[in-house]
Amino acid sequence: MKILFLPRKTIERAVWITDTWSRNYFHWVVECIPRVLELRNRGILSPLLIPEIIYSVPFIKASLDELGIEIISFNFQEYVLIKELYLITYDTPCAFDLDYMWNLRREFLNVEDQNERPTFRKIYISRAKATKRKIENEYELIPILERYGFEVFRTEDLSFKEQRRLFQETKVLFSIHGAGLTNMVFMPAKSKIVELHPDTERYNSCFFHLSSALDIDYLYSFEKADHPNPQEANITVNLNKIENLLITLKNDG
Repeated sequence: MKILFLPRKTIERAVWITDTWSRNYFHWVVECIPRVLELRNRGILSPLLIPEIIYSVPFIKASLDELGIEIISFNFQEYVLIKELYLITYDTPCAFDLDYMWNLRREFLNVEDQNERPTFRKIYISRAKATKRKIENEYELIPILERYGFEVFRTEDLSFKEQRRLFQETKVLFSIHGAGLTNMVFMPAKSKIVELHPDTERYNSCFFHLSSALDIDYLYSFEKADHPNPQEANITVNLNKIENLLITLKNDG
């Protein structure tokens, strides 16, 4: 029998903030980064211990680099001994702490630009490249949105900095339920979100609670789903209903 000994790394002090969901944009931005900022506010400046499989995600590395966080990355072929490890608990899922969310927004907008940008853009986030939760008749929806002044973006095509810049200038954000809506954290108060849900869903209120914490107006519409599981479902939108919603948005300014 052959016994394999993993390489050993000893660390005096470190901070741990990640879990199995941390590679997802939503979970990273609204759960992980606020905990980093809270530890820093409490004077805990120890390096962040993070698995390489998470740190290698471009938006994660970019956000930590811009914040100037000291990193210790490791892979799962190493044995790591940490003499003193700091953990910070989760907030209640989808019940966002107002101070955490506003600290997050201020931190990154200060990194980007000390001056508020004018908000004039109306943005539609497409999930056409996703494997699920897409809009089946998007080819019919996009021309209607464009008539009302919407621009179409796929957030996976944008860097972390490009997303911040774009949404800092956004007054209306429209999309099906997905991580791209997380970018509302960079939008100003009193802007608007429109979230499309599959009609098989009656319980996912994460983005409603996030918009409430940020003082952003939230609108939603249930649309016909092709799967009973809302996390798997694509939807077909009712174009007349959506156009009426867009007219309401236009009349509200």
